[in-house]
Amino acid sequence: MNSLFSKLFLLALFVSISSFAQISKDEKSGNTYFKAFNHRKAIESYESADSLSADGKRNLANSYRFVNDNEKALKIYEQLAKSENANTGDLFLYAQTLKMLSLYEESNVWMKKYYEKNNTDSRAIEHIAFPNYATDLKSDEARYKIITLNINSEQEDFSPSFYKNQIIFASSRESLKAVDRKWNGTMLPFIDMYMADTTEGNQLSNPQLFPTEFNEKYHDGPAGFSNNGKLMVFTRNNYKAESVNGTKKLKMFYSVFNGKKWGEPVSFPFNSDEYSVGHPSISADGKTIYFASDMPGGKGGVDIYKINLKSDSTWSAPKNLGDTINTEGNEMFPFYHKNGVLYFASNGHVGLGGLDIFTCNLNKAHKVLNIGFPINDHFDDFALILNATQTGGFFSSNREGGKGFDDIYGIQVLKPLVIKKRIEGITKNKKDSKIIPLAMVYLFNDKMVAVDSAKSDSLGAFVFIVDPDLDFNLTATKEKHLPGKNTASTKTKDEVVKADLILEELSVGLDLAKVLKINPIYFDYDKFFIRPDAAIELDKIVAVMNEYPTMEIELGSHTDCRGSKKYNFNLSDKRAKASAEYIRKRIANPTRIYGKGYGESKLVNTCACEAPKKSTCSEDEHQQNRRTEFVIIKM
Repeated sequence: MNSLFSKLFLLALFVSISSFAQISKDEKSGNTYFKAFNHRKAIESYESADSLSADGKRNLANSYRFVNDNEKALKIYEQLAKSENANTGDLFLYAQTLKMLSLYEESNVWMKKYYEKNNTDSRAIEHIAFPNYATDLKSDEARYKIITLNINSEQEDFSPSFYKNQIIFASSRESLKAVDRKWNGTMLPFIDMYMADTTEGNQLSNPQLFPTEFNEKYHDGPAGFSNNGKLMVFTRNNYKAESVNGTKKLKMFYSVFNGKKWGEPVSFPFNSDEYSVGHPSISADGKTIYFASDMPGGKGGVDIYKINLKSDSTWSAPKNLGDTINTEGNEMFPFYHKNGVLYFASNGHVGLGGLDIFTCNLNKAHKVLNIGFPINDHFDDFALILNATQTGGFFSSNREGGKGFDDIYGIQVLKPLVIKKRIEGITKNKKDSKIIPLAMVYLFNDKMVAVDSAKSDSLGAFVFIVDPDLDFNLTATKEKHLPGKNTASTKTKDEVVKADLILEELSVGLDLAKVLKINPIYFDYDKFFIRPDAAIELDKIVAVMNEYPTMEIELGSHTDCRGSKKYNFNLSDKRAKASAEYIRKRIANPTRIYGKGYGESKLVNTCACEAPKKSTCSEDEHQQNRRTEFVIIKM
């Protein structure tokens, strides 16, 4: 993102100044420009150097990112990530830049490498858990209509906010001030606040400077307003103080409208010369302010905080919104809707590009939800605001096709965002419950129509993002294993539905009749030809043997004890051979199966009929002995 106010937040996260190594004059010059946000001049200096230190290369790559030249940034990040001295930050930025160029599969590979180095980072954990995020987030692009606005300039236009019947936004366009200053040698105008009228078709028109008392000689904006238009909170850069590295920090101010004019801006007590606060959004009643800050004690780089208006008309201390919202990355540009839903931008949660827009219902225990494509794409997308009915609004983006660095776009919401749910589980071995990695998992709806598929990861984990209020079937397959099956329903209040899949390994000695739940093979009285009902069961064995062409099976037929031993043996042998012959005709390499009769020689219970004791077993007990076994003798 090009916006200065993002740069002020993010510089501290990217800056790497070589203090101890011997560096060239050009690299030193590049470092100076880099600290001053003059990234084009920094690039010129770095590229002029005969060689760069690792930190110089990082600053060069970051400079290219700040001017939206991600292809050149990628080449340098690749060198850093693949070098012997690569740090975890190099791996992460390389993975992120790959994603910003829509190279999602390759990005996932490097996020896995990052996870291996830092498996406690929530960003890495989330990416590993959602390997198909790009497909999932682009699955419903018909949800929004994006509108290109006429008011955008060739400079930065971003961060709209509602104010009565107008839109207030931040812009670095050429202003009508008596003195239009440029900042830090970039020859770019300072950022001011502008107001525009709303027109039909969700367009904006007639952009004008906001009252001059809020547009001073340096950077002013973005701003937020209460619904009644009486409270204004805005961002202003701290031009009177500098931090150790020369970076001017952001502060927040508020002003109250007395019915005739705005009051003198008042600085919040938690403003500091050592960190930035900004990007305010005010609740409908004006009693809560949400904002972004890199103040100490946060989760990551930039976090979202809130403050509340106390009974004595003072503001509470900032409260971090916690791990649900904030990550080790950057969470910025909050917008609080009156229905209790927070919208914000993040590069820490799983998204399609640099910054994506997310939502979270603060009144419920919902998890963060990516609002999806096409508002989010592989660019920086941020600063979303929605009207009272959530049917339309505006957002900012540096996507291709705009007029300037950052542009404002209108949106029409064509259908409401569905709160997706997750089906997740582990693929395991039935015998010992050990993890089975890299199994294929298939998701079907309640009519057994395929919906999605995924491969379980190295830890056997899989996850599907699905719609609520539906029933699903799952099947997992793995070579030399029988499929595992389970069901899952999202007709519950739970956001996450657990559905482990248990697979059984095909090994020598295993009776397929048990694991495939083969029904008894019935024959007519004193006969041994294959009945249609028996054929259905035998076809299940045919399917498995055709899937595993080296599998060999002994088909064993058993009887109960009633009748003579000789009779039982002969009858069982004929039936075993008839069953084996049925299968033999339907598989490749038919010698892989043979039939053998055992008569009553292997009873599974005490139901023997010979003297001295005559059997008193029930018919069900005798039935246990009248069985057919399909024992694997070779894989």
